[in-house]
Amino acid sequence: MFRYLSRTTACDLTFIVFLLAWLFSRQIGLALVIRTCYFDAPNYIPFKWDPANGMYLTKTTYYGFIGMLCVLWTLATIWFYMALMVAVRVIRGLGAEDVRSDDEDEGEEDELDKVPESAAVSVNKGTNGDLRKRR
Repeated sequence: MFRYLSRTTACDLTFIVFLLAWLFSRQIGLALVIRTCYFDAPNYIPFKWDPANGMYLTKTTYYGFIGMLCVLWTLATIWFYMALMVAVRVIRGLGAEDVRSDDEDEGEEDELDKVPESAAVSVNKGTNGDLRKRR
């Protein structure tokens, strides 16, 4: 069955499988982990600072941990949205363009070309070793 698929079709199907796996493992799964940690963890782990007995959970660490999980879920949601936008472009026939591309790198080269000659630095070797002078 798969030998009759073109490479672009196989790529698109693989991307759909990736999106479904992302949806269930990152979006839904992580939301369930956050919910479970928030509501159920205090029932099983007491808020007590007692390093001698291996108890390190305080309200500050508890809320900090929940907060970091929420930040991770927010980042995963942003990435999922970006992947969905790529899928929408493919469905519309516009092609898969990655919006996370390195466009900044191209701009840096252009900025270096705009440096005026008077600010360039040249190296002149004199009797005292390497001396740098402005032109």
